[in-house]
Formats: sequence, structure tokens, C-alpha cells
Amino acid sequence: MKAMIFVCVFFVVLVGFCVYLEVSTRNFADSLPKAPTIKENPQDSTVPSVLEVDKPVPSFHLERVSENTETSRESAKNNEKPLDFDWKNDTAALETLEQESSDPFSDYLELQEAIERGTLITADTSGEELYNAQQNQMLEEFGDIPEVHTVMEFNRKFDSDAPISLDEKIEYQEALVKLYPNSTNKKTLAYYKWLYPRGNSPEDIGNINSEAITELRSMGISVKEELTESGYSVKISTK
Repeated sequence: MKAMIFVCVFFVVLVGFCVYLEVSTRNFADSLPKAPTIKENPQDSTVPSVLEVDKPVPSFHLERVSENTETSRESAKNNEKPLDFDWKNDTAALETLEQESSDPFSDYLELQEAIERGTLITADTSGEELYNAQQNQMLEEFGDIPEVHTVMEFNRKFDSDAPISLDEKIEYQEALVKLYPNSTNKKTLAYYKWLYPRGNSPEDIGNINSEAITELRSMGISVKEELTESGYSVKISTK
């Protein structure tokens, strides 16, 4: 009987000791400091292409880099340019500009080359800078010939309100025909020479009769007669 009691007591003590050991082990583990948590950010290991790299790309805005001289000007206050002034047909040049590459780097190189050659003309180019650029363009196109300097000399005069005689206009137009032998320039020169023996200026041709109108038309010059309150007016065009 005593042996049975001893066994029961021993079993109870053993179970209690096991429970105590389990609880103590758990508490000890909970009391240990926890390892720091590392938050991982997903990373893209791919190398970005040139298009994906966020960096500024130089861009250059060209008003116009042209190898053609400017064809439109404002008339001087008291002195107009030759009738229907037209250096040359720019259609071919405009088509070339439309077909040019829009690559910014190519435009930049073209801009730098024009600046170095002194031929750059933009919407803001004016005064001597404009005249020099026009002259440099013409020198590149035609070489250093007298007609280039004649045209540029008279371009300055036309813009300076300086008086221009018919003789000077003929000289100017002859230089233009040498450089730009288009129909308009040729007819304008013919018209000036037609006026010369009559002593009239292009701005004031005086009275013109039917015989003169017929003669002008035979030269390819447009002559339009319009009725007015005081009679009729005559409009002459070399275009």
C-alpha cells in the first residue's frame, strides 16, 4: 500500500516537473529579443534603355536656316523698291526645307555651321547683321563677283530712304538679272529701260496712251485699265 502511494506521488511530481519545465522553456523563449524585421523593396535588375533614362535632351528651335536671300522687305517711306521686286522663285527652296530632317542633332549642326559661315538669318536678324548674312549667302552661291556687291549696296539704299534715280535702278536690276535671271526680273529691267528715254520714273509714268499699252504688253508686261470717276487708271505689273 505504501509502495502504491509512493508511486502515485512520484508520478504527480514528475508530471508537475515536466509541466513546469515546458512553461519555463516557453517563457524563456518569449523573453529573448526579437530579430529586427528587414523590409525588402522589389528592385528591377534590368538596365534602362536610352529612351527610359530621364535626362534633358537638348532641343533647338530654328526660325529658319536658309541659304536663300530674303525676298520680302518693307518699302522705304519716300522711296519704293523696283516694281514687283522679286529676286527669284523660292518654291524649290521651300520644298527642300520641308524635306529636310527634323532630327534635333542635325538641326543643331546646321545651325552651328550657318553661324560659323555668317549666313544665319532668323526672324530676329536685322540691320547690318542681316545685310552681312545675305551677302555671305550670295557670295557662297555666286562667288565674289561685282553683281553681289551691287545688289547689297542698293539693298541698303532701298531701306535707308535714300533717293534712287532711274539710272541706279537699272544698274540694280541688271545685277539682279545676272544673279537671278527669272521672268519677273527680266521684265522689270525691260520696263525700266522702256521708261528711260521718256524721262519718267516707275512711280510716275505720266500719261500713257493705247500705243504705249500695246508696246508694253508685247514685252510681256501686264497692263490693266480700270475706269475711275475721273476717267481711267492704268496698272502695270511685271509679274
